[in-house]
Amino acid sequence: MPAWGTQACLPMVLLFASQPWHSPLRPCQGTEHKFADQGSHFTPGAEWQCNALSKDGMPNITHNRLSVDRVLICLSINPYRHVIRRWNWKSACLSAFFRGILILLINLSAGGASAAGAMLVEACYRALTSGFYSALTQAFRFAQPVWAASVIPMILIPIVADSCEFAVHGIRGTPRLLATVAASMVFTAISTLLELFAMRRGVMVMGQNSGSLLEDLKSFPNLLVDIFSEAWRFVLSIFQAFWKGHRAYGKNSMPPQTASRPSPLRSQ
Repeated sequence: MPAWGTQACLPMVLLFASQPWHSPLRPCQGTEHKFADQGSHFTPGAEWQCNALSKDGMPNITHNRLSVDRVLICLSINPYRHVIRRWNWKSACLSAFFRGILILLINLSAGGASAAGAMLVEACYRALTSGFYSALTQAFRFAQPVWAASVIPMILIPIVADSCEFAVHGIRGTPRLLATVAASMVFTAISTLLELFAMRRGVMVMGQNSGSLLEDLKSFPNLLVDIFSEAWRFVLSIFQAFWKGHRAYGKNSMPPQTASRPSPLRSQ
């Protein structure tokens, strides 16, 4: 492994994998930690002192923020620790339930038996795989910048998940295959973004100090309020940027005003 990869990834693994998300991270001076169960060691310094969550539930990292590229490096080096061991059974249960209903409604026009078969296939597929996709989403919840950490899972996970889903439903012979996969891709993109929003607030995560499914469900009303408030702020920011740009363009497009000179006839 190249030296730059080791230097870039090992500090992040200490923060990203070895510690519980909700517990405070303290500087570990003179202590060696195993990396990825492969025998590599790293001695972190005091600059890694931070808290995983602040009082309002948002990440509060005081130094050396977790970057998106380092998350990708850690995922590629050891997917077992970051994906398989963090299989999210809560997301798997909810995804199997809601997606099964969605596929049932889409395929009802092909007959009740066909729709029920498609629903059963979708529920089984999502119950097995959605936990891994949620683990990938959880890996990006503290990454910076926030827009890149949101866009990458929202694009990457639908491509991987729904490509496999297309093959599964194609082998099974789902009647409305294209409509099923198209609706599932839209659902995956939106649900991934919403799940990442919830995970940044400590909901629907897996780890040593994670809450139960019932506790996470009780947090959904507050999450809905936060989602609508953030969406409203986003719309207002776009409107303000558009208005400022429109006013700036109007000022620049106006012709320069010149001072009027008195007419020679009036002077006489």
